[in-house]
Amino acid sequence: MLLIKTLVWVFDFVKLIFSYDDIFLIMSFKENLRDELFLQDIKLKELSDKIGIPYSTILSYVCAKSSLPKVDVAYKIAEALGVTVEYLMTGKPSDNYKKSLSKTYRELVSLPPDIVSSVQMIIHRYYELYKNNQMR
Repeated sequence: MLLIKTLVWVFDFVKLIFSYDDIFLIMSFKENLRDELFLQDIKLKELSDKIGIPYSTILSYVCAKSSLPKVDVAYKIAEALGVTVEYLMTGKPSDNYKKSLSKTYRELVSLPPDIVSSVQMIIHRYYELYKNNQMR
């Protein structure tokens, strides 16, 4: 679980560092939802149960021929995942989210240099994979 949380942090930090227009605005609701579910290690059935929406409906938002949810459903999904509807639609985090990442950055740079170096390597490798569309 610690590895998952570290990867979530790395993913979030990469979003803060790199240009949103270049990378994240091209992602669709389906991709953003899939990514967030993966990063938080949440199964579709768990999300379905948590927000009281049928599993088949949630599945329709992430399948190949995905559909967009109604606003109230998008809000429930975002709230359950701890993100904003804007983030799910555009991949662009809110200002509050950016501030929380700034705090995380300050915490990172206060760690021992060898750990900081390791995290930097992970971020750079992740970015290269993402940039080359190998993580989709």
